[in-house]
Amino acid sequence: MRVASCGTTLVLSGAPTAVREQVTIDLADGRDQLSTRVLPRFAELRTQVYDQIQAAKRGQA
Repeated sequence: MRVASCGTTLVLSGAPTAVREQVTIDLADGRDQLSTRVLPRFAELRTQVYDQIQAAKRGQA
């Protein structure tokens, strides 16, 4: 599960819910989806969040 707010993404575990990681989204404001998706930093953030979500689904700490 992913909740985005104010430049921060919280990656939550399964039940019982706990914050697994707090990720600061440090991408510039006023961006568009097409140009953002090709940024190396976006790829890093996406991978970091995806890896945490997959670990939570597997029940890993």
